[in-house]
Amino acid sequence: MDPAHLSVAQLKSELKRTWHRFSAIKEKMAPLLSELRKKLRAPGNRKGEGWAAWIEAGHIGICVRTANRWADEFEGKNLKTKVQRFVPSPKKHDDEDLVPIELVIEDRSRREEFNRAMKTLGARATEIIYDAVLAAVKKPNASEKRAQARRAATGA
Repeated sequence: MDPAHLSVAQLKSELKRTWHRFSAIKEKMAPLLSELRKKLRAPGNRKGEGWAAWIEAGHIGICVRTANRWADEFEGKNLKTKVQRFVPSPKKHDDEDLVPIELVIEDRSRREEFNRAMKTLGARATEIIYDAVLAAVKKPNASEKRAQARRAATGA
């Protein structure tokens, strides 16, 4: 059937019918994607391809982001632990510029509080997260503080 020859009502009807078939496929794929992701990300499973590599190879015709979203939606509806997957910048970037961040916040109230904060921060979230991570890395740990104090005390 050539879409150019269909009326608006026929196009809408065909889109609804196609969407129904698609959503049924998504519902069937979501638990499979969730389980595959768990198994491919399991500790000790470094033989062969990982989760993202397998999806990106085009075996199922969807991108990693879509596969993650479907698996997350399934897990959010059906499992106790919810995963907050967050790529903070709303700007479009090349995939190689993105640094995916995965946060597992099991406590519901903390997860809701975090989500509210991220919505409040909006586009500023990326810079705030970046600064916090770098500050945590640059902040000396207890043994480094003791060594600094010894050096200061001895004048070294």
